[in-house]
Amino acid sequence: MSPFERLRGAHLTSNPLLEDFVFSILSLLVVAVALTAILMPPKASVAAAVTPAGATPNDKQVSMYGTLVDGSGAPIKNAVITVLYSDGTRVGSARTKNDGTWSLQFNEGPAPYTIEVTVYDSSGNPQTGSVDVVAAPGMRWGVRMTFTQPSSWVFVPLPGY
Repeated sequence: MSPFERLRGAHLTSNPLLEDFVFSILSLLVVAVALTAILMPPKASVAAAVTPAGATPNDKQVSMYGTLVDGSGAPIKNAVITVLYSDGTRVGSARTKNDGTWSLQFNEGPAPYTIEVTVYDSSGNPQTGSVDVVAAPGMRWGVRMTFTQPSSWVFVPLPGY
């Protein structure tokens, strides 16, 4: 009998049924994690730098303007920028111009505000990311955002026994 044939029937414990059951459960868990990773698309990320840029004529309004760029610093055009109050109420939205710039003005509401960014790929598929910002009313706020596409790679460890 070869060493390989001897190892094929070998078990790590003295209870082969329990060992097979545990390995089967672990295998099912790995498959469940793999399916979750495959079926739940990764989210894009948005990083923002917010700086005050002067007063607005109205003390009850928040004015935001900014630039949306990708990870390499190139402007992203035709993206949709949506601002939401902290309670989820949609305040307004704008579309970025060819140079990645956008602007919105809205009435003061529950802060922090969520800025949702939706970028469309060449096939028209949306990728969405968001960032929370704090901005006081009566001020203009400059917001430079960097949008990072999610990775499409999924690494799943498979059990080997």
